[in-house]
Amino acid sequence: MGTGASLDVYRLLRTVIVRLTEALDYLRTILAHKFFIFRDYLRESTKAGMRHVVCY
Repeated sequence: MGTGASLDVYRLLRTVIVRLTEALDYLRTILAHKFFIFRDYLRESTKAGMRHVVCY
């Protein structure tokens, strides 16, 4: 187990950490996007519901 092997392990770990961070950012972006769409849908349906209530 020379210094080269430990350097490879360090490099591998760093790569894995970077990939995980990228994957988490990607997931967070997708979830945030879906959440905003859902929130807008809720807002619109609430407005429509209020209009419906006001009409009657």
